[in-house]
Order: sequence, then C-alpha cells, then structure tokens
Amino acid sequence: MFPIAADRVDTVEETSVMAAMAVLQHRLAGLAHESAVARVAASHGLSAHDTDLAWTKHKRDALTELTIGRVIDACPWTEAEIERLMEIYAGESWWASSAAGAPMSAARPPEGARPLRHGGGGDGRVADKPGGGSDTRRGRAT
Repeated sequence: MFPIAADRVDTVEETSVMAAMAVLQHRLAGLAHESAVARVAASHGLSAHDTDLAWTKHKRDALTELTIGRVIDACPWTEAEIERLMEIYAGESWWASSAAGAPMSAARPPEGARPLRHGGGGDGRVADKPGGGSDTRRGRAT
C-alpha cells in the first residue's frame, strides 16, 4: 500500500468514521453485521474488508457521533434502540450498563432539564444567554 499524504490523513479517518456510523445505523435498523458491512461497502465505494476494519476501529466513535447528533436534534435513543445498542456493544470493555439495564452513555437528563451547551465551558455563547444574542454589555447585537 502506498503511503498516505499528511493532508489526506483526516479525510481517510473521516471516511472510516462515516462508514462505521453507517454500519451502526444499519445495525440499529435490524441488519446483521455482515449485511450492514456489505451494504455500507457498496454505498461508500469501499471493500467489505475496509468497511469491517473501519467498524472495528471506529465503532465507539460511531456511537459517540450518532449520540451527539441525537442530543443536538433533541431525539433521544428509543428503548428499542437502547436494547439493540446493548446487543451490538455487548462484550466491549468500554461499554457499561446501569443497574436499570440502560447504557450509561444513553442516560437521559431529568424531566425539565436544560440541554447541555457545546463548547469548553466559560460563559458560553452569547446567543445562549438571556437577550437572544444581544450583547447588553456593549449595547449592540452580536
């Protein structure tokens, strides 16, 4: 295999993560692993081997990315999806289930809780503050 140029590494990694996400989506829809890999290989122009390798390497990233998308869209995992996730990730050393049977990563916030903001903390985005994007300290909109 030829070496990958340094500026293409991110593209290859991103492609692998996207393929793993697609495998997980098909698995959540009820497909067996081999069927999901075959379908993603065909749709993404990858070999079945490369798709399976992407899944093996990025299955945790796939779950993280899909969960982030669910949080942003305010669309939590359904009970059926949580059960399917538990089947898919059973045996993974990093996968932890709560005493109630739901994965720790799928814990839902209490009723009425405000959604988490993205970012590194601090004061947060101005648009998230009361005033809807108006910077009241300077008297101008942001």
